[in-house]
Amino acid sequence: MAKLSFMAHAARLYLRIRYHGRTEKRLRAEMQKRLKNGDRPYRFPKYLHLHVSLRETELRGCRVYRLNEGAKSGTVLLYLHGGGYVHEISPFHWMAIERMATEADCEAVVPLYPLAPNAAWNRAYALLDALYRDLRSDPDRKIVLMGDSAGGGLALALCEYFQKKGMRQPDRLILLSPWVDLFTDHPESRRTPKRICS
Repeated sequence: MAKLSFMAHAARLYLRIRYHGRTEKRLRAEMQKRLKNGDRPYRFPKYLHLHVSLRETELRGCRVYRLNEGAKSGTVLLYLHGGGYVHEISPFHWMAIERMATEADCEAVVPLYPLAPNAAWNRAYALLDALYRDLRSDPDRKIVLMGDSAGGGLALALCEYFQKKGMRQPDRLILLSPWVDLFTDHPESRRTPKRICS
């Protein structure tokens, strides 16, 4: 059996606490409240002390964070966070992104794309199209497009979008447990997952 790292244990505990008791009825009520009141402005966690540079910018009314600017590799990691298209980026995302940027000696660009229910897919695409075109303005820059869960599904959909637009694809595409079946109507998604880790 695979042994989980400390970070994997911590992330699992965080998710259990965050989503404990969230029935479909409660989630619907939460989405209705957000639809009525709007999303809260994102605040970078004050307790997170990154060991790389962090700069906040804005593009099309959305925040875009740039970590480890000035890295020597000439590669940019464009990271799309998961969260079911409704939840903001988590502290564990930031820690993982910092580690990847440090170990790969690359710049990381993290757009906080618009979330449902207050935004539809086209607003996220407009942001990511503009951001990607900006990153591609340097023809020598290598772009790694990466996403987890919903962010992985979005990254894959973006590559299809880039193809239809005749745009150059990312140099690498990395998908971590991408959510690609939004209807969850595939028979395998209905099965109870087997426990693989103790």
